Amino acid sequence: MSCYKFVGGYESIKPLTPGNYLLEFAIEDKPFYKFPFSVTELKNDDPYQAAGSRYFIEGPWNEYGNIFYQRNDPASTLRFTTWLQEKSGHASKTSIPSDVKLIRARDGKVIGAAADPLRLEPRWLQADFYFTAPGSDKSSYLTARDLLSEDGRYTVRLAIDGKLYGEYPFTVKAGKIQLQGKQIRESTDSMQYIVDYLSGGRYTSWWITRALK
Repeated sequence: MSCYKFVGGYESIKPLTPGNYLLEFAIEDKPFYKFPFSVTELKNDDPYQAAGSRYFIEGPWNEYGNIFYQRNDPASTLRFTTWLQEKSGHASKTSIPSDVKLIRARDGKVIGAAADPLRLEPRWLQADFYFTAPGSDKSSYLTARDLLSEDGRYTVRLAIDGKLYGEYPFTVKAGKIQLQGKQIRESTDSMQYIVDYLSGGRYTSWWITRALK
């Protein structure tokens, strides 16, 4: 939202304290969408800055990953997207390693992997990963067809700096990735429904709920 105003002016705004919040969108006082988020607090661990607390906004972006391929064409490159941040309160001075694996549940086989260096900041940044088949040329990326050719359960497993960040399980059925959670329109409150596409457009992308072991 780039155009907005505060009723009562900026002086009416109170700093958000740690807790859960809800943004409600309405037209002529009729709500049409609700967006939950929270504020968390961590003590500052940077010895070169003043003592105090750091505050972070948490929301759906750290609950989901996203799978997408251009024009929903199975011949297109498969992409996995998630959102990451550095919570120490200062940007990383060096890159840290990531390890992403696309695993087939039937036999535990890794059918795709990515290992891109990350430089995190104390704000949410979008991270895109493109898979390559084990032992293949690093410039030869996995296509959606490589995934959709076999029905079953799959998981994207993401580790950052050697630590598990999350697992993102999903299902392929009849050659299609299945929608899940709040993307299923029939079983979701219209004010909480998640649209198919990632950032506008006409093509579906799949929001995969993050799970931790």
